[in-house]
Amino acid sequence: MTTMHFVYGIALGNARRARRMYGDRFPQRPLPNIQVQTFINIHARLCEACSFKRYTHVAGRPTSVRTIQIEEAVLNKIEEDPTTSV
Repeated sequence: MTTMHFVYGIALGNARRARRMYGDRFPQRPLPNIQVQTFINIHARLCEACSFKRYTHVAGRPTSVRTIQIEEAVLNKIEEDPTTSV
């Protein structure tokens, strides 16, 4: 996925161009299973969750990626600067 995201960036966010470039750069990797939307989804997942991991959906909503450490870090930041916007 990291390589696919890298190629998507080289293609300046053009998923069709990224698919072609990926096929050209990595001819040994199977391309028929890779859809144009895959590049878009990988980029969105990384931007939204800061991870390539998929999160399961419950009742149409993604599961939370919150942890105690993240919650504590947010609370500490707000305590340091109460004018911080949500």
